[in-house]
Amino acid sequence: MSAYAVDNSDTFPSAAQLAGLGIVDSGSNSYQYAYSSSTPTVYCLTTTVNGKSFYTSNSNLKPTLGGCPGHSAGGVGTITNLSVNPSFEATTAGVASFNASTARLTSGGDAGSAHLRTTRIATPGTWGLWWDAVPTGIQANETYAISIRARSNVSVSRDLRVEWRDAGGVAISAGSVNVATIGSSWTTMSGTITAVPGAAGIRLTLYATGAGATTDYVDVDSVMITRTPAVQLYADGTTANWAWDGTIHNSSSKGIPL
Repeated sequence: MSAYAVDNSDTFPSAAQLAGLGIVDSGSNSYQYAYSSSTPTVYCLTTTVNGKSFYTSNSNLKPTLGGCPGHSAGGVGTITNLSVNPSFEATTAGVASFNASTARLTSGGDAGSAHLRTTRIATPGTWGLWWDAVPTGIQANETYAISIRARSNVSVSRDLRVEWRDAGGVAISAGSVNVATIGSSWTTMSGTITAVPGAAGIRLTLYATGAGATTDYVDVDSVMITRTPAVQLYADGTTANWAWDGTIHNSSSKGIPL
């Protein structure tokens, strides 16, 4: 890989060019490759031999036990956190509210620094927030494990629900993931749910019902959505041995389960 860079203006090969360097799966050897052509160019290569994994990269030329961020290693496969804005570190894209106002606070978060705060603006009725956690890529009839971290300054029952959206973004069905009363400390709300026929995206809602005050608020952070039969511990592209699938803090991410 280093020799290739010397001959090619300090750039590394694309995935399609690996075979020309003799880096191909064969026998007990298998490879996983991550590459960026942006300046400076970087790469990371995970090699697995007889079930044991090692990695090398442009900044770590000596083979080291383990795998590159986002790669399976040592026989342990990766999972994907499908939430495209899992800790609201950079944006509130896809976030809205009902009978409430929502803001992104930049300190005091559960994962990272930022989190969402939704404050009630109408004293009677239902209030809370919703956000498009997974706009596309959901597979109908598959089971999804969903968890968030939430806290509130008022102790009331809240319902974490999924609104299944079709490929055009239209709501086609909804179901409850977890109903719980949360307090002033970060608390996990989680559960599993099966996607309905025609589902392509997930909108999450977190509502409470009943009378209250305009000082009532609820905070949300650490959104984890995986296509797994059980709820997983929170991780995103900033977690050790995980990687973003696209834009940092604004895409899905993958890595070995924690």
